[in-house]
Amino acid sequence: MTSLERLTLYLQEAIRRTTAKEYRKVSAALIPMLPDLVNALKQVITDNHTTPAQRLQAADMLMTLWGRCLRDEDRKQKHAINRHQLKVKKTKVEADDRKTKLVIAAERRRIDETLRKAQLEIEGR
Repeated sequence: MTSLERLTLYLQEAIRRTTAKEYRKVSAALIPMLPDLVNALKQVITDNHTTPAQRLQAADMLMTLWGRCLRDEDRKQKHAINRHQLKVKKTKVEADDRKTKLVIAAERRRIDETLRKAQLEIEGR
């Protein structure tokens, strides 16, 4: 798989993951056109008849698209990591809560036993 093909796949995935409501329709419309867009830019870059300015502009467009894909992927990964960290914190808090409840229950049993012994001593006199 060439880097341009990989770029096409990444762009399709980035557009598919677009969450902003205002961009959903545009993103869905662009997905089928991405391979053609990338091929056109590739032809501009590799064609011997294009000017250096046109090549630079096409390369800049590819790099801009690539950068957007990377930023979007980074944003998604950060969000997933934050969610995972919150789940871990929640699990730790729940475990600490269970431990505390066990300690409280053990202490209550000890107090109840002490009270029962004291009650038996009082009744025994």
